[in-house]
Parts: sequence; structure tokens; C-alpha cells
Amino acid sequence: HVTSKENADFNYVESETGSTCEILYHLFKLAGVPITLPVANALFMGAAFDTGGFRHSNTSADTYAMAADLKNVGVDSTFYMNYLFHSRKFIEARAMSKALQNAKLYDGKILISCMSAKDFFMMGMNAKDADGVVGSLIEIEEAEVACYLREIEDGVIRVNMRSKSVVDVARIAALFGGGGHVRAAGC
Repeated sequence: HVTSKENADFNYVESETGSTCEILYHLFKLAGVPITLPVANALFMGAAFDTGGFRHSNTSADTYAMAADLKNVGVDSTFYMNYLFHSRKFIEARAMSKALQNAKLYDGKILISCMSAKDFFMMGMNAKDADGVVGSLIEIEEAEVACYLREIEDGVIRVNMRSKSVVDVARIAALFGGGGHVRAAGC
């Protein structure tokens, strides 16, 4: 991520590239590494996830060209898109229901929801069961930004943010020691 601190012996950042999988794809091509079906599946899934199903502003023509090439290798794009974005476990749907009950819309465009450790306990689940909630919250038409706060343990709050087109949530997350993509970030 652009917001990541350089804390390794070697760092490679392409700030305009939508996902690490795109970078890997090009490195594999450059090095002549064959892209087998298992590799193609992993690259497609990573790129699809990091671009929000090819919806985020980090999706480029190059992203689509890579996806087309991976599709030609044999990737079942319908399966991966449905798996990543259009299915959830029942327990996740329950977490989403509670998150919607707790949600408030500010200025007609900022949707904020939070869940406490007690909320999770009362529902017989844990905070991990609610990982995908913010992705559903940003689908609410009025929301330009969705912010989902959840208590993952006593006094520890995980914040996930999504933005549709205007707000750079990575900059907000960086203020609190987090980071991520312009349209999807956390702290």
C-alpha cells in the first residue's frame, strides 16, 4: 500500500497499480514464469478483491487486460466474483443486520456503524465474523463513505472504511496508524 512504511530490506511500490497481484502478474510475465490455472486463479481473486470487484478508482485498463488474460487461462470469473462479493455466511448476515441497526447517516453521505464486544457476545459470534460488513455498508445509496468500528477485544477497536469516489480513506486511516487503498482502508 502507498501508506505503508518502508520497513523491509526491499520495498517495491507502484502507487498507481490497483493490487499487488497486478504487480506480480507483470513480474511473472517479465520473468517468463508460466501462469498456470492455480496461479491465474490466485492472481484474479487478489486483483478482484483489491479493486472491489473492478469498481474502485484503482481499476485501470491494464487491470481489465490482466483479468482478460487470466480468463483465457481458464479462470472461472463468475465463481470468484460471486464468492467474493455476492455470498456470505448466515452469521455474517446477522452481523450485517446488527450493524445496520446501529448505523447512523451523517450529512446525508457519511454512514457510521459500530459494534461492541458485548454485541458480538450476545449474538454468539466474534468480531472476525463481521469482516465483510463495511463492504455491504458502502453499498447503501446515500453513503459516500462508510465507516465501521468494532470492538475486537476489550478496549481495542478495529476501524474499516470505504469510499465511493471523493474521500481518500487511506489518508484518514494513516492519521490513526493504519493505511490501505484510497477507497478501502483501515486502522
